[in-house]
Amino acid sequence: SNVTRLIQFHLSLAALCVSPSFGLATMAAALARSGHTRGDMGAFAISEIGPISTVSESPDEEESNSRHQDRSEGPLAFLRLPVPAPAPGQVLIKVSFCGVCHTELDEIEGRTAPPHLPVVPGHEVVGNVVERGQDVTDLNVGDRVGVGWIFDSDGSEYENLSPAFRATGRDANGGYAEYMVVGERYAHHIPNVFTDEEAAPLLCAGGVGYRALMLTGLKDNEPVGLMGFGGR
Repeated sequence: SNVTRLIQFHLSLAALCVSPSFGLATMAAALARSGHTRGDMGAFAISEIGPISTVSESPDEEESNSRHQDRSEGPLAFLRLPVPAPAPGQVLIKVSFCGVCHTELDEIEGRTAPPHLPVVPGHEVVGNVVERGQDVTDLNVGDRVGVGWIFDSDGSEYENLSPAFRATGRDANGGYAEYMVVGERYAHHIPNVFTDEEAAPLLCAGGVGYRALMLTGLKDNEPVGLMGFGGR
């Protein structure tokens, strides 16, 4: 079932030193042991399209980290990649937290397959701007921002349906990494009222739920039913 596969997906991530949200995981320790140096970064990438299989968790966390940090078999692989440089209009974000969405499972198993592999998934991203490309005007180094499903598009009212649409973590590398780049238009300021881990799921499941609620026109104290709603 979908629920079973999603649980298996979470177990696979856990075995790769990542809990269902990076901010609560031991990713930093795994990356430190991976030989991370200036100029490169650790990332988890989709390396092939195929079913998620259950990965047993080791009771010894250090042993588990060591066993999986250099995993190269699919569908998820731990890779070392160059830290991307922001193009004009883009910012470089140091990722502090990235949530897990069912869409990652759909990407890995081929229902919304990435156009190229490997690709770094993750589209519930929170982090801080560490570098600005040319022509960036609205964001500054140090700003805390979030990145959702839309990585890039034409900016129109229906940009999610535009032929120019590109998805974060599917058509372009996303947040299962130490760093990512994105256009400043699609990097959203995060209010201080939210922690990183609280803000991350709002960038996908939260946004979908909020839009649906607004479209109902419900008023305070009116009943509402939720079906198939979730997110981590």
